[in-house]
Amino acid sequence: MVRLPAQFGGGRSSASVKPLKSKVAEIGKNVAAVCQYVEIEQAKKATKKRRKLEKKEAATRAEAERAETKLKKKKREEKARKVAEQNEEIRKCLDIKMAVRVEELREDVREDVRQEIQDPISELCVVVAGSKQKTTEEPASESGASSSETEELNLRTETLCLIDKRKHGSEPVFEGSTPMELSPKRTPRRAAKSRPSRRVTRSRSRADKTPTPKKTSPSIQKKTPAPLGMVGRLRFEKRVMNELKNLDALVLQNICKDEGIAYNGKFECISTLQHTAREPRTGSMKRRKLRQLGKLARRAPLRERRSTILSDVASVLLTCEESWVA
Repeated sequence: MVRLPAQFGGGRSSASVKPLKSKVAEIGKNVAAVCQYVEIEQAKKATKKRRKLEKKEAATRAEAERAETKLKKKKREEKARKVAEQNEEIRKCLDIKMAVRVEELREDVREDVRQEIQDPISELCVVVAGSKQKTTEEPASESGASSSETEELNLRTETLCLIDKRKHGSEPVFEGSTPMELSPKRTPRRAAKSRPSRRVTRSRSRADKTPTPKKTSPSIQKKTPAPLGMVGRLRFEKRVMNELKNLDALVLQNICKDEGIAYNGKFECISTLQHTAREPRTGSMKRRKLRQLGKLARRAPLRERRSTILSDVASVLLTCEESWVA
């Protein structure tokens, strides 16, 4: 305790010390409350700052993840683009190789067809030439025989009439009955052939008009399909491949679904559809037809084979000429 000197009235200061103590204690309490409040506020600020930092770190982390995802996606797209380019180059190379191979096959097929058709066509030409020479002599002899037979029949039937025919049989006789008298049978007299007058009216001299034949338009005319050989088959497959090559994957899937074929990729689908495409007849049918015609020309008689050989040879020659021109 601080003692005041006597000149300041130290004896009477004991009474005023107590309120000072209470004030000092109250001020101490207030200072403690202020310090506690300051500490609480500082803790709140630290918490708020920490949360702000955490949010910032989370945003930075999310941004980094997004950038990484975008980079991975870009890499995948680049890889897919490179694979597509490689597939396109492979497809182009395969198309070129296929075109070269088809051209080689076409040349081989042409040579084989020429070698196989040469002998049957020469035999057929010889047979047709011989049949033409014989058929020119036959109609004259047949017509002479038929005319002589008709003249002989006319001479025999000129003297016949209805009366002579009725007298061939005897008249029936009935017992116990008087004979009946009948009027003589009369036959109508033959009308004499009237000589036509030299003057003929204009209406009779006109001949009946024959209707002019109408030409059928090419669109209405029925066209018979010619058999296609190996060359035509290859040309058809190439046309189908060119048509399918420009289609999308979705369209090809629908086509495979309609045809009942499993879709295993665009190239495999195109090759499968190309081989399964339908086209009437191949070159083997043409060779078989030529062999059958050669056998028919050797075995059949001349009168029966004349018309069939000519039509069949004409059709075969036309198809061969089309294949050679192609």
